[in-house]
Amino acid sequence: MLFSFENRKNLIERLEDISKVSLNANCSVEENISNEETKIRTNCIGIPLLIKVAYFPNWKVEGANSIYLTSPAFMMIIPTKESIRIYYGYDSIDIFANVITVVGLMILVLYFIKTKPIDFKS
Repeated sequence: MLFSFENRKNLIERLEDISKVSLNANCSVEENISNEETKIRTNCIGIPLLIKVAYFPNWKVEGANSIYLTSPAFMMIIPTKESIRIYYGYDSIDIFANVITVVGLMILVLYFIKTKPIDFKS
């Protein structure tokens, strides 16, 4: 992954320049994790949540505006609802590749059905 400094509009040079944001002390987060989906319930609306899952562009989110790459091993979301669902979605390239794979396997099976078996006795 490449990072560039072309878009430096929102770059903060010093740590002291970051404004402090008070957090709700009664913040709670509950998660339910499965293979391709994570469900999160929180009362911390608008407070960033760090998720220790490797980022990939196919991750989608419901209940937050976007998924942000914070490092290759972490994602961040800013919840807009109490219930958040992060799931692995498929895009058009994935669907196209799966269709091509199935068609290729069907052609291979039909080829072996139509051809004569080899006679090794002669």
